[in-house]
Amino acid sequence: MEGIAEYIKVEYNKDYYIEKHNEVRGIQGLDYIECGTESHILKINPDYYRQWDHILTIMSGVHIGMCEHGTGFNYNPTLTAGVPPHIDFDEREGNRFNLLLPLFGVAKIGIYETIPEQLEFRHGMEHWNMLKDKYPPNKIGEIVVDKPVLLDTMYLHDVKVLEAPRAIFCVAWRGINMSYNEFKEHVEKTLT
Repeated sequence: MEGIAEYIKVEYNKDYYIEKHNEVRGIQGLDYIECGTESHILKINPDYYRQWDHILTIMSGVHIGMCEHGTGFNYNPTLTAGVPPHIDFDEREGNRFNLLLPLFGVAKIGIYETIPEQLEFRHGMEHWNMLKDKYPPNKIGEIVVDKPVLLDTMYLHDVKVLEAPRAIFCVAWRGINMSYNEFKEHVEKTLT
């Protein structure tokens, strides 16, 4: 999925991220309405800024514009605890990219044809869109997330769990004034 979802060469201390993930597992996370994913994101707990200071400092060296709705740990306890097709929003102008750092387990990200007129906000939320019920999803590609992936979240994407439990740390950068390829190169230079 060139220019949409690609493997990226970055270094991260997986054991440290797993330790930080284990710290939040006992705390009530955000349960998404239409799936079984549990998320611990910056938006739901101000203490995460302090707890994850080391990680956030590293990631802000790439780009300061991290989205509090998308940055954090995502946990899928079972094979059926995926995420339906959606896109991620932000009030900032520019491109939107997620860096997915797998901790354990495996998932597959599906990419779908994205036509803005076919999308809608749901459940009173305004930071993500989903397909209106009358439109079937049209898959255009997929990538297995068993190593770091850079994802352009302006495309409809879903998560299907292949090996459970599965956990990742997601860095959601918003307001990027670079193309996918330029930003990917920038991330790789900064995080290696």
